[in-house]
This record gives sequence, C-alpha cells and structure tokens, in this order.
Amino acid sequence: NPLSCNCDSQELWEWLRDHQKLVEHSDKLELRCEHPPELRGRIFLELDPEQFCDQPMVVKLGIQDIQPFSVLVSWQSRNHSGLNGYQVAYYSMDRVEEMEIKGRKLDRFSRSMKLSKLFPDTKYLICVLALGNWAFNFKEAPQYLRRPENDTNDMEIFSDIIRPLLIDSPTSRCAEVNTLGAPDSMHVGMGMLPDHSMGAQSILTRRLGLIIGCCMGFVVFVGLVSILGYLKIKKQRRAVKRDQPLPPEYLSYRHFSIQSGEAGGHPHFITNMNTTVLN
Repeated sequence: NPLSCNCDSQELWEWLRDHQKLVEHSDKLELRCEHPPELRGRIFLELDPEQFCDQPMVVKLGIQDIQPFSVLVSWQSRNHSGLNGYQVAYYSMDRVEEMEIKGRKLDRFSRSMKLSKLFPDTKYLICVLALGNWAFNFKEAPQYLRRPENDTNDMEIFSDIIRPLLIDSPTSRCAEVNTLGAPDSMHVGMGMLPDHSMGAQSILTRRLGLIIGCCMGFVVFVGLVSILGYLKIKKQRRAVKRDQPLPPEYLSYRHFSIQSGEAGGHPHFITNMNTTVLN
C-alpha cells in the first residue's frame, strides 16, 4: 500500500520508532513515502516529524481577560494519541525580579489556565508546550505530569534549561501580553505591598472588609453608649423624685378664721377690749 507521509501518519512513525526491533530492515520491507511528491521515495523512519507534518500540536493560543494582576490563557490543539499533557510557562520581559520561569504542568484534557499574581503594566511571554513521547520517555509521563489541584495559584518554578524551548515550534506556541495598569488608588501603595504573592486584589478585599467592619463596630458602640446613657439619666431622675422633701406647710385663711372664732368667744377678750377703748 502506498504510504502517505503526513500528519495522520505521525503516530505510526512514533510507534515504529519505539518498536524498531519489530521492524525488519531490508530494502524490500523498508517503508518509503509515496505522498507528497517532495517526499516520494524517502525512507519513512529516517524522516523527522517536522518534514512530513508542518501542523503544530498547539494550533491556537489566546490570551483573554487581561487584568492588572491576572490573565486567562486558552489554547487549542490537534488530536494526537502520543500527547500526554501541556506545560504552561511564562516570565516577565520587563522586570528583573520576575525573569524566573514560572508555570504549571497540566493533563492532556486541559484547555485553559488562569495566571495570577502578575505585576501591572508589565510585558510577559507566555508559552504552551505540548508534552508527549517526542519530548521525554513515555514511561516517565505519570511522574512528570500531575493534574491541577483546586488551588491553581501555586506556580512551579522551572529551570532556565527550558528557556530556549519557549518559542513557536511544532510542539509549542508563545504569545506576548501586557498586563493592564494598576488603578490610580493603588499607584501609591504598590511599592509598599508586604507580599505581592498575596495578590493586590485580595489586599483590597481585606482592606474593604476592615473598613466596613470598623464602621459597623463604631455604629454599634455609639448605639450602646446612647442606650446606656439614656437608662442612666432615667434612673437618676427617678432617684431625684424619690428623695425630694415634702413642701412646707403654709398658713391659710382657715387658720385665721379658727383663731378669730376662739378669741371672740372668750370673756376676758371682750373686757380687755372695752377697757382699752374707754381709756
């Protein structure tokens, strides 16, 4: 059967390379390419995958939801049974302190990843590398790859050995992106952040929660003081009313009338009054 040397035969090429002992090396049984015309007559196993398949493993790479401190990386890839996973790697092209290569290794079913803890207004190079038996031994794949955990904020630090691999190639695709500038309210505080790894957004959230908590505490405190003050004043008023002395008794007309009656009925009173008049 004529052999078409294209991307569809790449898996066959990989299987034959891994099982070379099963292939008889004879002129009659050597697999030679029939198509395309430029590869006609070439020995299939002596070719490199790039020679008969120019379609990259990572077909498209997109950077979405660009924020001052995070971006969303998404990609598309073609189907390949030898694909074991992906490696997302990035580093800063502006900041010296962020020149180290960070990222994560993901399984073959992953198609997106959010990169957080980035610096605002900074240029980053972000690459997605397809990992398969063309990059390392297939037996080491389970140890080399791991599924992403719930906390995807934890990034690994890769060796500078992979820096030459962070280019567009048949098994990788890269893109440059600039994060947005920080909000005006954070321009002053960015240099004073105690730990950038905590994330500026979480710091803003904690500060907002602290402000709201302080305001609520102040309102509760004022309310309690007002209630206690009102109760204390009310209690003092009751005590003053209870201890207030009775008003003094005043002489009324009734007293004078009683005294007049008693004086008019006494005989000595009349005699004395007559004597006084005669004198």
